[in-house]
Amino acid sequence: MKNQLKGILGAALAVAAIPAFGGEPACKAPVCEAPVSPLSGSVSFGYETTYIFRGQEYGDNAPWAGLDVNYAVNDKFNVNAGVWYINPTSGLPGFDELDLYAFVSTAVGTGTLSVGGTYFVFPEPGGDAGELGLKFSQPIGDIVDLGFQYFYRFTDDGHYLELNAGKSFDITDKIALGVLAGISYGDSYYGVSGFNHSFARATVSYALFDNTTLSAYVGGNFAMDDLEALGQDSIIHGGASICVTFP
Repeated sequence: MKNQLKGILGAALAVAAIPAFGGEPACKAPVCEAPVSPLSGSVSFGYETTYIFRGQEYGDNAPWAGLDVNYAVNDKFNVNAGVWYINPTSGLPGFDELDLYAFVSTAVGTGTLSVGGTYFVFPEPGGDAGELGLKFSQPIGDIVDLGFQYFYRFTDDGHYLELNAGKSFDITDKIALGVLAGISYGDSYYGVSGFNHSFARATVSYALFDNTTLSAYVGGNFAMDDLEALGQDSIIHGGASICVTFP
């Protein structure tokens, strides 16, 4: 299984050598207009009742902040990079986390392929980690957006795969509703070798100004197989954030 997954990653990195674009900004404002400048970005702040990373809980009452930047190299390639920090204040103390990430993306047919990596810094407990990964999204008409993600974690030679489906709907010229659901599988990934978790989330966003969006979400995180055997419970969680885009 590990050799097969490494082969998938190698193939994806080879594909990245051809024209590609994408990225996963820390702040998504579906009601904001697309920027004209090749350089754009966002500053965002938020709060989560429980910090959940790929199905596993890492503390409660978690404020966070992020800076995300995009640069359109040309009409084919985009570079997305940023920094994101979260600090759960209860539940599992000491799991504050700083993420440094960069992805290169391109259009592949009507879909979007992104390849890059993230470096995780844990200031209090230590034990920094890094991973490489790819993300591919494909709209199916105006019905749904399908997504696939694969990540390879260097620290424990672990693999994570996820399939998801989502859609965003404009309720008014200022209000949007986004829904997302998915399922994941792990191979030696944080102690999981099997189906990891399934999830569902609904987000409502409101455009306060042309460049400022207020969002709130509620979601369900449902532990499966190995993750459940590790003692992870299924929970309902939520949060809110504010995003300011530039220029």
